[in-house]
Amino acid sequence: MNRTIKLLSVVLVVQIALAVVVWGTRSSTTVASHEALIPEAKKATEIVLEDPEEGQLTLRQKDGEWFLEDDTKADSNRVKRLLDTLSELTESFPVARSDDARNRFKVAEDEFRRKVTLRRGEDALATLLVGSSPAMGESHIRLADADAIYRAELPVYELPPDRSSWQAPEPEPEPEQQAGPESAPEPEQETSATAPEAEQDGGSDNA
Repeated sequence: MNRTIKLLSVVLVVQIALAVVVWGTRSSTTVASHEALIPEAKKATEIVLEDPEEGQLTLRQKDGEWFLEDDTKADSNRVKRLLDTLSELTESFPVARSDDARNRFKVAEDEFRRKVTLRRGEDALATLLVGSSPAMGESHIRLADADAIYRAELPVYELPPDRSSWQAPEPEPEPEQQAGPESAPEPEQETSATAPEAEQDGGSDNA
């Protein structure tokens, strides 16, 4: 009986050890690192926004300014805000990793709501797939070369592929200069005596 108890004890220890190893492995693969998802986002000099139904739009940087494909000036402030948002995305806790989940959350290569491609010159920096919305102002996202799917504060409406959304606003017209107040006419100076009065005075003297 003592031998049976010892054998069961050994089996229990082995099971506990296996459980610790398995748990440790799972934890290391699912824990959120909170590192930047696209650390070089702000270095991009070209952005391609693609919608599977509406087509795509390309923005390019030239001499520090952003332009549309036909060299129309783009809204550089809006482009910079987009790059700031992309650079702040982090590797949070993944909601899924499977191939089935890619289609379910619309972040698959052939099924997505937006595809954002960043390049620096000829070098590709990242391709981000933006999919379904789990909550207002959020989207499921996945890097094209990774399995992990995350929730992120990146709504699809912030990634419109139409040029009118990215075109630089028209400069405001300069206000017209108002004319100064007109100077009031100077009052006429009154003479000490009018001509008829002077004639009458002279006539009285002659008499």
